[in-house]
Amino acid sequence: SHMAAGTEALLGVAAAPRDPVTPAAMWDGVKKVSASWDFLRLALWFVGMSGIYLSYVGLWAVPYYKDGFHFSDAEAGMVLSMFSFGFIVGNPALSWLCEKKLRSNRAGLCGAALFGLAAHLSLFLAGDGLGLYAHAAAALCIGFALSAPNAIVYSSARNIFGSRLAGMASGALAGS
Repeated sequence: SHMAAGTEALLGVAAAPRDPVTPAAMWDGVKKVSASWDFLRLALWFVGMSGIYLSYVGLWAVPYYKDGFHFSDAEAGMVLSMFSFGFIVGNPALSWLCEKKLRSNRAGLCGAALFGLAAHLSLFLAGDGLGLYAHAAAALCIGFALSAPNAIVYSSARNIFGSRLAGMASGALAGS
């Protein structure tokens, strides 16, 4: 209430409506968000990067390391944990980098995508030549590059749509 209004004024954002949203207003918000080229680009990036990460880490990584490289369960688990570590460290690090140094979410997202591409190419080009620790380093880089930018995508949605439609845009991204 008073605290929230003060915070919104301090941040320089328009106050979100305090009244219940009507179905007509909600439908209007859906149309505005879905018709935006900026939203479409964010959604495609989000689905692409998250899809690559989740399919690789969640489905294929352990069999790939165990069957393809004959890593033990513990070694495959260690490599897999590096993906998560990249995610945990990457979110605040990339947010800080975009906000304080680059002053651009777009530059951070593009840089992370290129970083992820380089990490994937290292796996592809090296083939069987990479050992356990090189795979762990690549996993750390992939975890950073493909998961860390998720927070940037949500803040970009708020920057594009303001506080009134930020929830609608973020919900659509999370559901995709």
